[in-house]
Amino acid sequence: GLTKTGTGTLTLTGTNSFLGSLTISAGTVSIGSGSTTGSVAGNITNNSALVVNRSDAYSYGGVVSGTGSLTKSGSGTLTLSGANTYSGNTTISASGGSITISGTLGASTTPASYAGLITLTSSGSTLTYSSSTSDQIFTGKITGAGGLTKSGTSTLTLTPSTDSDFTGTTSVSAGTLKATLSSSLGGSAAGQGASITAGATLELAAAVTFAEPLTLNGTSSTNGAVYFSESAELSGAVTLGSTSTVGVATGKSATMSGVVSGSFGVTKQGAGTLTYSGASTNTYTGTTTVTAGVLAIGAANRIADTSAVSIGNSGTFSLGGYDETVASIETVNTSDSAAKITLSSSSASNTLTTAGNSTTTFAGVIEGTNGKLTKQGTGTLTLTGTNTFTGALTVSAGAVSIGSGSTTGSIATASVVVTGGVTFNRSDSVSYDGVISGT
Repeated sequence: GLTKTGTGTLTLTGTNSFLGSLTISAGTVSIGSGSTTGSVAGNITNNSALVVNRSDAYSYGGVVSGTGSLTKSGSGTLTLSGANTYSGNTTISASGGSITISGTLGASTTPASYAGLITLTSSGSTLTYSSSTSDQIFTGKITGAGGLTKSGTSTLTLTPSTDSDFTGTTSVSAGTLKATLSSSLGGSAAGQGASITAGATLELAAAVTFAEPLTLNGTSSTNGAVYFSESAELSGAVTLGSTSTVGVATGKSATMSGVVSGSFGVTKQGAGTLTYSGASTNTYTGTTTVTAGVLAIGAANRIADTSAVSIGNSGTFSLGGYDETVASIETVNTSDSAAKITLSSSSASNTLTTAGNSTTTFAGVIEGTNGKLTKQGTGTLTLTGTNTFTGALTVSAGAVSIGSGSTTGSIATASVVVTGGVTFNRSDSVSYDGVISGT
């Protein structure tokens, strides 16, 4: 092996093949001098300072242990594929470059846990955790102008003991990035925040407010592009790069109070409750789908008038007593008789208005004391469930069909006000005790 003592710097620019340990007791060892040469083959015991200074991609498969620091200099990428246990700080210097961890960092627990400070000095600096076999926890602060990338099918958990404040973007391209503190994702100003790729998941795992702006892509991840495993609030703006899923765990109540925008839709999954809140209406124009649990609104008109609402057999759309206008309502399947729309849970009166021209079928139950339903637009809304809402059904345009020719479809509303058309389309006898009026 080779031992470095003394306060100076030893630079290794050759292809060193000795298999014994490189021990850094004092001073600095630099692997490379900024070009494309310099390597070691054995393990490194670092109790002082280790620098990797190469301008190209360099992969180190050994184990770095000890209490010393690791600094990446040069524009290239350093890949650490071993089970590294060093506890010192990790820095990507101002010269840019990247570190990719395809192995693990820190204490050899399961999952591995690293408590060192991570400094991403420049905006071109990126730390990537790419393991597909091992989960990882970072408990140290992440700071600097650089960004963080999560790839690989593993889970990376961010639990900084001191608030992270890095200002680069966070990219989740595969697996799960789990945030357990409000500062886990760093800065939340415009141009910062996180981007989640199709198949990947950002898990919000604490009952706190996360202010990061997000860009969501995709519906293929098991838990959702964003997954609320705790009753958290997401207050940052959300941009839809494609139709995307939001999951909420069973028994949890999550809130999205930032504006959700884009020309795509949102699918709510998971048995928990997601509430759209905040001061402004969401502007996304794609379909709002609830496959499971509850999607609620915490103020009037949280969903854009041009967004259709589609409810699955395990889903509920709850207006909570607030008025809401959507393009249309339907069930995901025409057999989804357990789907629900809850207009009001109290004596307060509110109205759900469908404003679009689509022809749709809602096979579930529309419920709510004093809740009202208004049909606008030229299409036909067919109701095939046992609807129990008691406020007025108003057909301002188009038509409403009670039933679709079989033995299901009913309304309990006390009055029907018709400007368009209402049809009772049942194959059996049906009785309606309310009042039908209008032109």
